[in-house]
Amino acid sequence: MSPTVSARAAATPPGHVEGSGSRPGDVVGGYRVDAVLKVRGCAAVYRATGGVEFAGEGTSAAGGVVAVKTLCLAAPQSARRRADNESSVLRSLAGLSCVPSVVSSGVDGAQRFLAIEWRPGRSLRSVSRACADGGWDAVDAAFRSVALPVVRSVGRLHERGVAHGDLSRVNLVVTDAGDVSILDFESSVRLGEPATGRLRRKTTWAYAPPEFARERDGIAPSIEADQYALAAILYRQLTRRRHRPRPTEGVVADDLAVLDVPSRPIPARILRRYPLLDAVFARALARRSVDRFPSMDAFADALAHALGGE
Repeated sequence: MSPTVSARAAATPPGHVEGSGSRPGDVVGGYRVDAVLKVRGCAAVYRATGGVEFAGEGTSAAGGVVAVKTLCLAAPQSARRRADNESSVLRSLAGLSCVPSVVSSGVDGAQRFLAIEWRPGRSLRSVSRACADGGWDAVDAAFRSVALPVVRSVGRLHERGVAHGDLSRVNLVVTDAGDVSILDFESSVRLGEPATGRLRRKTTWAYAPPEFARERDGIAPSIEADQYALAAILYRQLTRRRHRPRPTEGVVADDLAVLDVPSRPIPARILRRYPLLDAVFARALARRSVDRFPSMDAFADALAHALGGE
């Protein structure tokens, strides 16, 4: 082994996402890694299979497929707090059909892990890409198949007292049968509970509501913010374009213009079929949160009516 490779290996602590436990076949927390799904900094997400014995506290390798999220023990405090927040919120949502269950958690070597029930299906981004070559009829059919199930599922989340705070086309997964799974709860908040320590939340700015740009002291997830984000996501599903430019970093009040209302109109051929749809999105994407629908269920009811339902 060359001196350069040796130095790099020595600088990478065991358990870091570039070290032990990060490749297919490795074992993390009793789960054998099948595929690496995402790696960013000290954090990683794997698809893995249980059944390997592990003596860690709270671990139960049940033999099924799970999503394993890992984080280096030496990760920044902000990342550790978000991981703690996700674990806590997921446990508070136990039994809600649209949210995966926590299977186990613990520490393995120099990394902590959270094993979550694996949910089959396709992300909304994948759904959109699959119909990209099928013309507007394919876009319309795909939109009708996902819009109401997704909106009502997020409404169930709110009924359980949680605002997601970082909805995107990647963390909303649907099956052909219309079952919805909501993923990634690191930035979520339990409504009505006092904050326990400062949590530096993240959000997907392509779908963030205007009020997030005004939050100089940090992002504050809410039911109204989730409604805006979900409407922005569905608007993009329908128009096949992002409804506004994605800002870079350091979004503040002076950058509010980049979080404005849709810039690409709904195609005329779609509005001829659903003439009420424009008004529904205009309300859900209102600049002021008080001008949006009073709840996700109200948004869903208006959307259903616009699409020809009751």
